[in-house]
Amino acid sequence: MTVSVPPLPRAPVPVSPSQIPNKLPKLHVVRYVTLPYEVGKTLKIQMFVDNLGDLPLKLVGGTRTELVEKFPRDPAERGKLEQPLWAGTAASSIPSNLVTVVPVQPPGGFFVQLESDRELTQPDIDKLSTSGTMYVMTIYKDEKSRIRIESCIHTVPSRDSVLYCVDPLHNFDEVNPRPRTTRRP
Repeated sequence: MTVSVPPLPRAPVPVSPSQIPNKLPKLHVVRYVTLPYEVGKTLKIQMFVDNLGDLPLKLVGGTRTELVEKFPRDPAERGKLEQPLWAGTAASSIPSNLVTVVPVQPPGGFFVQLESDRELTQPDIDKLSTSGTMYVMTIYKDEKSRIRIESCIHTVPSRDSVLYCVDPLHNFDEVNPRPRTTRRP
């Protein structure tokens, strides 16, 4: 009995694009931009997010904000203030109708608009411009309810920038994962 064996190919066999596995989405928060304060409008902060994968990612989430009239300068005092603020955010339910799709595009080109819970008044703007701060606490989950981005930032009095909250447990994404331990103030 004779068995016929086909010859081995000498060149690589072309593969169709549908056979190449995609790199799964991996999100990274790269920066925040605070927009100018306006009376009668919500506070707006743009959170720029890079998607380091080959596929877009659908996120469900939202932001909770809290205006603090007197910003504590001491990190230990800020930590004590931030703990109950974050506990309220973690305990609140994230609306399922706030959907954001993070596309695949050039780095730093996509932002999610974070907004305050209410419109700003002139006294609010006066406080934010002198001694007050707005805490912006954000959680975004994927369709399987896995947290993909958790962010706790606050405005800086008299400047148009933001800083991270004291506890690093509330600032992570998939490039900078959640720390295993935290320093308590």
